[in-house]
Amino acid sequence: MRFITDHYNWLYPKERNYNKLKNIWLKKHPWVELGNSVMFDINSRILGTPLMVKDYTILKGLMSAKGNAPIMIGRHCLIGKNLFILTFKSFK
Repeated sequence: MRFITDHYNWLYPKERNYNKLKNIWLKKHPWVELGNSVMFDINSRILGTPLMVKDYTILKGLMSAKGNAPIMIGRHCLIGKNLFILTFKSFK
């Protein structure tokens, strides 16, 4: 079975040491949870917002997320450049 990442690998050439850089990035951002075969720009900034990126998702370009409500990005997504997410959770 082929997934979206099989078809779009040519869009997002990974650096040689991408997995090592991704692991270092994840240690600095413990509130981020990534699924299988997720690719994103290592320079992305997630400012304390709980974030879950599901399986086989490609974020092409920088991503910034900020706020106090959790974010979930679905499976098999291909998202363009400069994704900026603001979240707000009402405390009533």
